[in-house]
Amino acid sequence: MYFKQSKFFIVGISKSGYSACVALLNMGVECFIYDQNASEKIKENMHKLIERGAVLVNEDGVESQLQKCDVVVISPGVPIDNKIPVLARKMRKNIIGELELGSMLVNNPKVAITGTNGKTTTCSLVEHVIKKEGIGCFLAGNMGIPLCDKVGSDPDHIAVVEVSSYQLESVSHFRPHIACILNISPDHLARHYNMENYVYLKGRILKQLRESEYAVLNYDDSTVREYATQTRAKVIYFSLTERIDGAYVRNGYIYYNDELILNVSDLQLKGGHNIQNALAAVCICKLLKISTKSIKEGLSDFCGVKYRQQVIATYKEITYINDSKSTNAQSTVSVVKGEYENMILLIGGRDKGEGYDQLFAEICATNKVKSVILYGESRARLYKIACECGLNDVYTVVSFDCAVKFAHMIAKPGDYVILSPACASFDQFASFEERGDRFNQIVNDLSTGGAD
Repeated sequence: MYFKQSKFFIVGISKSGYSACVALLNMGVECFIYDQNASEKIKENMHKLIERGAVLVNEDGVESQLQKCDVVVISPGVPIDNKIPVLARKMRKNIIGELELGSMLVNNPKVAITGTNGKTTTCSLVEHVIKKEGIGCFLAGNMGIPLCDKVGSDPDHIAVVEVSSYQLESVSHFRPHIACILNISPDHLARHYNMENYVYLKGRILKQLRESEYAVLNYDDSTVREYATQTRAKVIYFSLTERIDGAYVRNGYIYYNDELILNVSDLQLKGGHNIQNALAAVCICKLLKISTKSIKEGLSDFCGVKYRQQVIATYKEITYINDSKSTNAQSTVSVVKGEYENMILLIGGRDKGEGYDQLFAEICATNKVKSVILYGESRARLYKIACECGLNDVYTVVSFDCAVKFAHMIAKPGDYVILSPACASFDQFASFEERGDRFNQIVNDLSTGGAD
């Protein structure tokens, strides 16, 4: 692509779109920007870009300006069936996402990780281990750092990129050196329409891999295992149950192709899902030629990531845990099946179109959940499903703040109050991070006597 000879139309000026535009303007490229969102942050971003030479396009000028542009760049938050990409496709314009643009501009070796759950944890774990080896490394992608932000990075540093299904809607040439798919379960079906389309989109991370690249796949997930037939790359598996070509567990120890790595009990991260994340990290780091010593040390002292089963406070023997990043039912199931007892679960937000029957069935099947508090936009639907599954100790409240305060009110010494929403945050918050920060703030106020 000849950047300086092309005109770019950028749709969506939040974090990713803003980053894409800055990268292009830094190259002297002519950019046109559009966003129908009128939030203060978007307005601020637009103002900064206009000051740097970008041209603002209003609603009436979209069609005429699209005619003049060569490439349309869409942010992950803009669906591929949005009216502007649809119009651009009819005009035979080149449509790419910020991830695709970033992959063209950032020449570092790339590790790309996708899956329904565990992406952020696995990316952070891989970065942690690589740095143990003394090798330069940075995180980018869906975890909040657009790849375009990393233009100009030291070319010897390894890019560990978290990739979402939203981003994969708009890639066609993205080619990491190592691509990993952790797991597949229903998620984002309100956007992707059906499970078949969601599975297809996740598989696009493998589409451009050649024989010289690697695909790291979860052998225990039948859907993920099937991706092996769809790639030319060399496939490396990880498994909790089978001794395979790759990383696996045997007699309580993690191995990589018969080489002992460490005892599972040495992991700071607990739960079967986190053992799978560790196995995926072992495969990736071994393919990067990281020493076993660094892998063992990194896995042993990695304590997790923010908003993922993060212990916030213990007050009057009540423990508060922030799992705001659990934005789908399967992720919350992992919490229910985990190590905690006497749980008071906060579930709710915006429904993503998935089923919740399995989640409430798991809650009913265990004696570890004392109460469930449902809140937000999806509370009525969730309450109906919970009752149909036979759940008794279930409450509904309207607001997130009320849910946290009510949980605090009914909790007893020895209980765990866990925010694990199983839903998107967008009914009351701009992101799961904002929701998690609000949880922390309320808990802090309650434990210090500062809440109303």
